Amino acid sequence: MRTRSLALLAGALALTLSSAQAQTAFEHIHGGALRDVTFVDSNRGWIVGDGTRIKFTLDGGMTWDPVVVASIGSTPEIWHPLRAVLVRETGVLNNVEGWAAGEGGIVLKTTDPDGQTWADTGARILDKRAELGDPSPTGMPALLYDIFMIDQDEGWAVGEDGTMVKTVNGWLSWSREEDLLPFGEYEFQEDPDDLYDIHFFEEGGLYEHGIIAGEYGQVYVTTDGGVTWTGFDLDSGLCPVTTIVGGGASSGT
Repeated sequence: MRTRSLALLAGALALTLSSAQAQTAFEHIHGGALRDVTFVDSNRGWIVGDGTRIKFTLDGGMTWDPVVVASIGSTPEIWHPLRAVLVRETGVLNNVEGWAAGEGGIVLKTTDPDGQTWADTGARILDKRAELGDPSPTGMPALLYDIFMIDQDEGWAVGEDGTMVKTVNGWLSWSREEDLLPFGEYEFQEDPDDLYDIHFFEEGGLYEHGIIAGEYGQVYVTTDGGVTWTGFDLDSGLCPVTTIVGGGASSGT
């Protein structure tokens, strides 16, 4: 989640730990910007940030350890800050599955049931304007602010400049979904609006109801699993909507 989420984490640490313990926990995860955090229960959590850094805790945030992350191609990891993480239980024992996304258009995923080993999916999603042939950002990787997966195969990612993509095969490939958004005539915008957060709600085993939060107070809602979207302007463009809070697993930027 974003700055507010990290502040909530810090507040939780302050409430549950002694002053010395909280300082130790902070020092253990310090070393660069931290962008998002998620927990599957009161003990197990993951936090992501700069340098493709992912750390996990098994004791409610008192101590943090790095996960094993496979190499990210030939590009130095420092160029791939992670902005979002989503981890949830699979329903089998205490097994989990997780994904993380960020700068460079990259998507990572867990490769073990404990969420302590992660690997590159190989995804290198481009900025929406680059896909449209804008000469200035041609070939520019997308900055992904959030990711949501329905299962191991189907999911979405959103990001800067209106980037919105969907995969149905675990990020082996993806399709551009921006033109489905009613406010987004992206072909004619020099600076498309950023999309900050995406979340789908499970109802009766289906994920039909989804919401995207974006720049300038824009919110997009689907009730058919992302086939069509309806747009709402919450505050006449006065400020961005950056966070969605709902039941079940969620993630942010």
